Amino acid sequence: MNRIEIKLVSARVSRFWPATLKNKLFAAFILCVFVPMSIGFVYTFREIETTLQDKLIQKSAFNLAMTRKSLDDVLSILTKAFYIVEKDQTVAAQLREPDLNSDFRRTKIVEDKLVSLDDSLFLYHSPQVYFTVADFYGHMYASFMPKRILDYDIFLKEYGLTRGAGYTPHRWITPDPNYVSGDRSSSPDLLTLLGILLDSNNQPMGYARVSLDYHNWFRAAMQDRVDSQMYSIVSRSGDMLVSSGDGPPLNASALQSLLASKDTEGYFIDEASSTIVLYNYIPALNWYLVSYMKSDLLLSEIHTVKMRYFAIFCTFAVLFACITLFIASSITKPLQRLSKKMVQVVNHRLEIPLTDTNARGEVQELTRTFNQMIRDMKDMLHKLKLEQVQKEAVRFQMLLSQMNPHFLFNTLSTIKFIALRKQNDDIADICISLGQLLETSLNSEIEMIHLKKEIELLNDYIHIQQYRFKFICDIRYEYDEKYDYALVPKLSLQPLIENSIYHGFSNMLESAEIIVRIRAEGKRLTIEVDDNGKGLHMSKTPAVKAGTLRKGIGLSNLRERLQILFKQEAELELIPLEKGARVRFTFPLLLSSPFEMEVTGDVESTAGRG
Repeated sequence: MNRIEIKLVSARVSRFWPATLKNKLFAAFILCVFVPMSIGFVYTFREIETTLQDKLIQKSAFNLAMTRKSLDDVLSILTKAFYIVEKDQTVAAQLREPDLNSDFRRTKIVEDKLVSLDDSLFLYHSPQVYFTVADFYGHMYASFMPKRILDYDIFLKEYGLTRGAGYTPHRWITPDPNYVSGDRSSSPDLLTLLGILLDSNNQPMGYARVSLDYHNWFRAAMQDRVDSQMYSIVSRSGDMLVSSGDGPPLNASALQSLLASKDTEGYFIDEASSTIVLYNYIPALNWYLVSYMKSDLLLSEIHTVKMRYFAIFCTFAVLFACITLFIASSITKPLQRLSKKMVQVVNHRLEIPLTDTNARGEVQELTRTFNQMIRDMKDMLHKLKLEQVQKEAVRFQMLLSQMNPHFLFNTLSTIKFIALRKQNDDIADICISLGQLLETSLNSEIEMIHLKKEIELLNDYIHIQQYRFKFICDIRYEYDEKYDYALVPKLSLQPLIENSIYHGFSNMLESAEIIVRIRAEGKRLTIEVDDNGKGLHMSKTPAVKAGTLRKGIGLSNLRERLQILFKQEAELELIPLEKGARVRFTFPLLLSSPFEMEVTGDVESTAGRG
């Protein structure tokens, strides 16, 4: 966001901000007291609601786990009952050799045994378990009264069995249509364990079906629950098999979320129906054991308390706001009268002081302070007039000092035109390059210039030096043109090239090469100058004392300029290379938009000044 956008936003906000002190105090009360307390109030009650909800979920999870344990116990008893039938010698003898007794005698022996097993195992358990046993010879036996006469072929067909088949693993059938007489069980289906009975030699001798009326068992298990939750058994296909009580069933969105869950146990909150749902998956039966309740029932009492508290809070807030307005009025009215008097003093050019005869307290102190401020302002105005006179004298001297550079530029321009007239292009080019360098160095108002302009000045400097020392310097630039308008200290590259020419290339027979690399690293700009000169420890010139390294006044000045411009955010370092040396300096990356410079720095543009 730029400054213009910030000013526009500030202007829009100021339209709605109160102008008078009284209204500002009232707005401050609303923003600093009422709003934070309201937010704290809402946050506190939400935390309370969350805590109670977590407590309820923990309690519900415990109850659901106990129900799951009870169901696991029932499944364990059914499994044990199956194996007791399998290991019973009386039943095994009748299944292996049915011809030893008549049909009536054999049926009575097996069914009496099944009834006795049922009574012994489930004497204190309700609901009842139903046994069905079949051999491989077409005979069936039951411990209950069936809805219809047991038919051996229908039995095999219903469960996908084959007469005399080999070993088949035990499997749970859920749900299994109810085949028990309505006098014993009116539930629509049963929970059944079906499998092959094996003799002592692990040879198949018949089939056994052990069934449980899980509807009656589930309702009986839920009778002692005093909480307001609903418990259900849901199949993997989404059918609600049985529920505790007459409450509403889970809606479609909650069922969809339940079936989409990949966890074997957990909970979720159905936003569509405001329902907290806990579940426990039973892989053996492909069932979900579910408990759920409306979250509105849990939070209704909290909501009532919250509304009462909010009403009391609003009452006290309104009372406090009225007191605040009354106190603010007692302060602002004297200030308004003082403000009118101040306007009168200003209209009379600060010549009339304020009177404090009727003022009291802070207003009286403010009046006396204002009068003292008027006296101080008069003294300050007098001093400013003296300083203005002095500044005009200094500016006059500066204008006189600028006559010498002006004369120098005009002289360079004259030399250039003489050279052109005599067709000496080298002298004319040197005059142009020197004029641009002088123009930039003498312009004390600008300290940072574009990188593009800095490179142009560096090329002018190299052009002059090549003509002066009669040597060829191959200079290459490696940088992205998108940084052409990055701001760099003016004439910062020139002392680096000068350092290479005077110290690195002196008395060197090889061709001189200089590489200037410029890159951005995050929010910093890095400039490196590499040369193939003598290196840091090998360069000694007659002008340089023995033992000194490749650093001179130019580098020291550049280091000080970087310190002044960027403080601790700039660095300059000399790095020895295998052949030559590298000078690197970094400073903050500042990008500027392109613009036409008011003064181009060309000798031709300066020739006409005067």
